[in-house]
Amino acid sequence: MDNCRADLTNAKTYCKRLGLCGVCIRRHSLSVKGREMRFCQQCSQLHGVEEFDGYRHSCREKLARHAAR
Repeated sequence: MDNCRADLTNAKTYCKRLGLCGVCIRRHSLSVKGREMRFCQQCSQLHGVEEFDGYRHSCREKLARHAAR
């Protein structure tokens, strides 16, 4: 993240694994190399904000796969 300087030393295990602090994971958008991104709770990855509906934290692709079950 362009602005996050969080120390992950005492962070939760998944935050350390992902390299994201808990605040950044929950944000509606964060800037990564000038691109607006959001953390997807289903994929555990960052995607462009345009891949989400509203303020959801699951990308459309993952939601579509889940709905197809």
